[in-house]
Amino acid sequence: MAKYTMKEQFKIGANESKYVKTLSPEEKQRFKSLSRDAKDDLIYRFMNGEAPAAPTGETKIESWLANKGIHNPTKVTIDAIHPLVTDSKLNSFTNNWAAMTTLSIDKQAIMNSNLLQQKQNYTIIAQNDEIIKQNNEIIHLLREIAQK
Repeated sequence: MAKYTMKEQFKIGANESKYVKTLSPEEKQRFKSLSRDAKDDLIYRFMNGEAPAAPTGETKIESWLANKGIHNPTKVTIDAIHPLVTDSKLNSFTNNWAAMTTLSIDKQAIMNSNLLQQKQNYTIIAQNDEIIKQNNEIIHLLREIAQK
């Protein structure tokens, strides 16, 4: 993902709608879920005459999950975690804001407990995601055996 000059950024912004018009509805959904850098790279290549590539790469949720230790999540995990992503970011912001403004030891302890609970929840989600992947693999192998 390249860094662009201010002039290039302006051109990228001006050409984004032209690029989006070339995409199918499924590709538009995928494009919307990409990070700003990934979007900029696709639009920059489109501007330079390269064939408009279908949006691929890590979505915002996938990269957020990777930061939490959940790599290559299944679709079930992504769908389940989607509503929690914004809630988690908002909770983190409000907890940090409250810690700076109130400075009450009791309240800070409660906030730290909540953050610790969130980290434990992500560990459980990661473990469950691995179980889903293993179950899918077992189902696939059983189907192969049944076909023989």
